[in-house]
Amino acid sequence: MDKPGKNVVSSRSLRAATHDTTTQGTLVVSCVEDATEFAALRAEWDALQVNNDRTTVFMSWAWHYTWWGVFGGEDTQRLCVLCVRLRHELIAVLPMYSRIQAWPRPPLLMFLGTGEGEADEVATEYLDILASPDHVATATQAVLDFLATHSKKMRFEFQHLLENSIFAEAMRARSDRWRIQELDLGFRYRIDLHKQTDDLPMNPNRIKRVKRSLRAVERDGGFQQASIEDLEQLASVLEDVSTLSDQRQKHVGRAKSAFSSARFNRFHHRVLPLLYQSGSADIHHFYLDRELVATLYCYYDENTCHYYQSGFAQSLANRYMPLTVAHLMEIERNRVQGRRYYDFMRGDENSYKNEFNCELTPMITMVRFPSVVDQWLHETFTIVRQRIVRHLRSIGVSRRR
Repeated sequence: MDKPGKNVVSSRSLRAATHDTTTQGTLVVSCVEDATEFAALRAEWDALQVNNDRTTVFMSWAWHYTWWGVFGGEDTQRLCVLCVRLRHELIAVLPMYSRIQAWPRPPLLMFLGTGEGEADEVATEYLDILASPDHVATATQAVLDFLATHSKKMRFEFQHLLENSIFAEAMRARSDRWRIQELDLGFRYRIDLHKQTDDLPMNPNRIKRVKRSLRAVERDGGFQQASIEDLEQLASVLEDVSTLSDQRQKHVGRAKSAFSSARFNRFHHRVLPLLYQSGSADIHHFYLDRELVATLYCYYDENTCHYYQSGFAQSLANRYMPLTVAHLMEIERNRVQGRRYYDFMRGDENSYKNEFNCELTPMITMVRFPSVVDQWLHETFTIVRQRIVRHLRSIGVSRRR
């Protein structure tokens, strides 16, 4: 393994470093800022991901390339996919973009997959550096050195990190040199299927009601589960998810689901075919006597099923608890198939996901401020925004997610 040497590139803004590279021994860090070059990374990126057991679908080329095609490309945005190569071989990528902000705020550097408007949010989770297992430390150090050189006047705002992720831990190691703030972002809720010993992985205070619903389902013929059979079904099954998701949101007092966003829909109509063909995505419908009662939109890797979106028939909620029963069926299916985890993904501490026997891992946003003034402005703005949100909630206006 090659150790990083001294950084030899002069200090410039990230925006001006379009074709510059940082050479550290035989290690080369470059910033891909062109969509055509981004497209050309697909084969190398996919190969890097296949050999990495810490990654998820949310770090795939398909996910990030699709996201940029739908949400990127505005005049205030600039693509920056950092690529680390060792003797021309791609050993790490960090997908990012920069955004120009109104004065006096500095330019913002963010992960791809984040920063959409609230109504459009696709919830890109578990972001991190994607690195070859043999070069994790070297590549991560090289990336942070590159950022330190080329983005001195930029604010970093890296969202949706697991607290124990590679990139989060590397950022903390620089806290003596950088002004870093960690913001709580809820928890990852996940069931370890290898440790599951109960037939119902539910909290005790819910088991009685769940068993009553399961008996009702069984008496009325049981749920039949059906999944996508071919690419021609994708548009129609996404429409089913949208319809039932709207019903689910109304059940919890929200006027609209994520599928009410045109860009959210466009993203999924593009990304689902790519992920379905690679075996990384599926949508499951649950029927009772031919009536669609629930649907689960899931992503997969070798060890994990990531539950992403869902919906259920509101009229059947009290009798059958269709969403809970659908989860239990999918949990059992993944356990039988040998997967290690059923991942409910991110939720706050009051999430309904607490009803299941989940292990919780904190999720965070990490912010690096380029100056004391910027940190003061950011913290002041955050306080004002929180007060406005509290006031809106007090008069009955709530956020969608």
